[in-house]
Amino acid sequence: MENKFWKPQCVVSKSIASNLLFLFVTLLSSFTIVSSYDSLDPYGNITITWDIMNWTPDGYVAVVNISNEQQFRPVSEPGWQLGWTWEGQEVIWIMFGAQSITQGDCSRFRGNIPHSCERRPTIVDLLPGTPYNDQVAGCCRNGVLAPMGFGDPYLSSAGFQLTVGAAGTTNRTVRVPKNFTFEVEGGGYTCGPAKIVRPTRFVTPDGRRVTQALMTWKVVCTYSAFLVKKPLCCVSLSSADHHLSSSCKDCACGCRNASMACTGKGGAERLAYLPSSAVKCTNHNCPVNINWHLTSKSKDNWGARVSITNYSLRRTISDWATLLHLPQSNHFMKIVHANHKPFLIQNSEWDMFWGIKKYNRVIKRAGMKGSVVDWEVLYSYKNGSIHNGTVEPPFIPLAIYFNGYPCSMPATRTLLKA
Repeated sequence: MENKFWKPQCVVSKSIASNLLFLFVTLLSSFTIVSSYDSLDPYGNITITWDIMNWTPDGYVAVVNISNEQQFRPVSEPGWQLGWTWEGQEVIWIMFGAQSITQGDCSRFRGNIPHSCERRPTIVDLLPGTPYNDQVAGCCRNGVLAPMGFGDPYLSSAGFQLTVGAAGTTNRTVRVPKNFTFEVEGGGYTCGPAKIVRPTRFVTPDGRRVTQALMTWKVVCTYSAFLVKKPLCCVSLSSADHHLSSSCKDCACGCRNASMACTGKGGAERLAYLPSSAVKCTNHNCPVNINWHLTSKSKDNWGARVSITNYSLRRTISDWATLLHLPQSNHFMKIVHANHKPFLIQNSEWDMFWGIKKYNRVIKRAGMKGSVVDWEVLYSYKNGSIHNGTVEPPFIPLAIYFNGYPCSMPATRTLLKA
């Protein structure tokens, strides 16, 4: 018997379904790319180069180079952590210049035991003072990488060597690792897939011979502010005439709770029991405070002293960098006790400052001599303009970044008239 009731049906052709799926994947990919985009340094990244130098009976020997190609964002202590996932049952027999933080289950081996049997190893740099026989070029700085803006390629790169076993032994059979990660304190990095590229070439020290790797792949890791876990610094303001006063915001880097360790005082024996993220107790609970102190101002120019205080109880800050964004009405004139480099970012002028080697490039942990560093700057007004007499911009930075991370700025309502 014929059914008298007609039921509406939704029919989607295969071509339409394919187009919708393609559109969804495209949008998802676009979101991933945008989320890893750094508008302040659009061409900056961490580049990992993996060069296979020779084959072994069950694998290969590779040299891995990590290059910080960011203009103003260093990697400070406790340093970088590089991770990946093996495609098969690969192991790391030997490492020089770095180490895996865990060995994993190597029970299937008899006699020689690999350095790491983890399917997803996590690699860290070695400490300064490592025996010479365990070193390679660029290693042993506790994972610290200076930004490219410092102008010192050696300090901006790191390297290590590893012997991989249970792996392919030719260009056709070797398996490229996947799911690379690059972790630093505070987070912020996303790594793309490894891509096989033209083998790296090496020039001998005398410049008379060129050799090349047997196989090379590269991984690019990009920074995104969306992935930063929480602020790591805050800004306070002051002036010599006391007309400018603004402390860091309360709970600028998080409010005190069970998960945030802090202490007001204590000896070294007490600090040994604190977690590495422990800070000195303050209203802002930030590891770093930057104070902008207006020292002088006249009709032609003005000066400021910038002080950086490390409130971390366990960590020293190496190769620090501070990025300042001042109003366009200023013209940089002079600096004392720091290095300086101007940047044009998004058609706006920024200034990067960093420490002088063997003078104030290292900021000691809280409670130690050297836990505060400062420098002085002098600016003039562009086009000979005279400001209206307030202590608001152009004297006050619009934004401050420390080691590439945005600092919590004070409330503008605390700025007072001169």
